[in-house]
Amino acid sequence: MLLLLIGVILKISRSCAVDIANCPYEETVNLSNYASQENGSIFYQNIEITKAWQGYYDYEQYFNGVNVNVAMHLRGCVCKFKKCVKLCCQRSELINGNGQCITNIGANSSHSSDFIMITQTNGEFKKVDIFNHFIWQMGRPCNRVAQFHSTAQSNWSLLENGTLKIRRTEQSMYYTTRDYCLSQVYDDHGNEYTYEPFSCVILNPSWDVFIKKYAMLISIIFFIPTVLIYLGFKELHGNLGGKLLISYLISLTMSYSVICYINFTTGAISAPACLILGYAGYFFVRAAFFWLSILSFDIWRNIKENLQTGIKSHNKLYWLYSLLVWGVALLCTMLTALAEWSKIDSCWKPGIGTKHCWLDGKQKISSLQSL
Repeated sequence: MLLLLIGVILKISRSCAVDIANCPYEETVNLSNYASQENGSIFYQNIEITKAWQGYYDYEQYFNGVNVNVAMHLRGCVCKFKKCVKLCCQRSELINGNGQCITNIGANSSHSSDFIMITQTNGEFKKVDIFNHFIWQMGRPCNRVAQFHSTAQSNWSLLENGTLKIRRTEQSMYYTTRDYCLSQVYDDHGNEYTYEPFSCVILNPSWDVFIKKYAMLISIIFFIPTVLIYLGFKELHGNLGGKLLISYLISLTMSYSVICYINFTTGAISAPACLILGYAGYFFVRAAFFWLSILSFDIWRNIKENLQTGIKSHNKLYWLYSLLVWGVALLCTMLTALAEWSKIDSCWKPGIGTKHCWLDGKQKISSLQSL
């Protein structure tokens, strides 16, 4: 067991140490085929990437934050110095109807244009040369990509920082270069090749994603009436076991509600709201774990002593348990926030509110199956 624990710690240390601090994966590029200078710097499209902004990764990240393990390779944080867009294929290629990269026979013709319309921070539109205005990454967010077509109900625009904005009637969605790519498409109306966005086609989510996303929601539907029934009958909440179970279910319901809100929100969440949701969810998760521990301890204590205490003793013991659970949960939350805001290596930070509103992990959808 000790050797297993040491192995896990070493693996965690190895995997987190390679990531570049303060640089999301989507802002990096693969530098494996680029020569290093004497000082260790590497030039990528005339941008110098110093050793401080380089790191070795053993995974690649795709649509919706899914990580795929690959051979260790060197990456550089180039998008910190100049904003990036991602091309689906090589500059001289385009995507065909099957989603494959093929040679663009019109790439060098007068019908091909490297210009694209962007939306500036002041809301005005500007036509720019995509290869001069941006650093271009290359790759697709998934194997199956499809073109996004503008309609009366929804349309797209490329923001000045390289983010793709999808405007729909109900809300707007934002895609980083991790979740979209650009490819030239022949425009019959304009008789030219123009750059259009492509993203992933989600037809049938895998069973594990479905369970992670909807199991909590279904659980909440049953938790709420259970709590109300316990609160409505004195026979159920009048003893210590009932009080402990109610407290556990309330903590679990609150934590599941926060995580469900994060997972089902498709639009952008503001930074303050993201932090509040992240730490509130973490607090109630910790509280649920501790309430479950107290509940188990109380069952063991009753079996061992085989006696019933009075109502007053129940109340005193319940308030003692409450002070212990909520206090320890609050302490854990404060320590987590302290770790996030401290100067320790970023790989040991929880990452709440940085990349998304929950603990930093390989999947956006968090699972609490152990509860």
